[in-house]
Amino acid sequence: MWVAHHGHHKHESTRGLFALGAEGHPILRGIRNGDIWGSTDVYTIDLPLPGDSRPLVLGQVLKRTGEHDPQDVNFGMRSTDGPPVAEKNNPMMPVAWTKTYQDDGGKQGRVFATTMGSSADLANAALRRLVVNGIYWAMGMENSIPATGGKVDLAGDYQPSQYGFSSDEYWIRRNLKPSDFAW
Repeated sequence: MWVAHHGHHKHESTRGLFALGAEGHPILRGIRNGDIWGSTDVYTIDLPLPGDSRPLVLGQVLKRTGEHDPQDVNFGMRSTDGPPVAEKNNPMMPVAWTKTYQDDGGKQGRVFATTMGSSADLANAALRRLVVNGIYWAMGMENSIPATGGKVDLAGDYQPSQYGFSSDEYWIRRNLKPSDFAW
């Protein structure tokens, strides 16, 4: 599905806006239109989405208003940035959608997909709620999603890392083991 960066990587961010007609979808419970934000840019995907895919959230590309800060987890971008970048928002790309399928044995299934979700993006409660609600929906448990959406409180002090690539040397120097992440 992913083709390329639709926005300018590390310079333009994503505001999630509800797709036309999606407002009442159970995955969007507890989320206000425009509350989803991530510092990762919108990704170009193959359109149209396949089969019975249903876009839920479209990514509005936002131009950073502050200075680029390579030390900041969001590279200086904020959810209050703007204005939207007109030429990159026509069309707006889906950043979250659903799809159903049937496996070879005839069993029906559901899929929730999103192009958002870097560690920095997940600092946004509305995006976390979208993902949690999406999991409930994919499992056929949409009736269990509260009107205010799923619980998405962070456990402990969440310090997301910047998105990007690190060299092999960086990972060797970090010398991390699974036990380093035990609670």
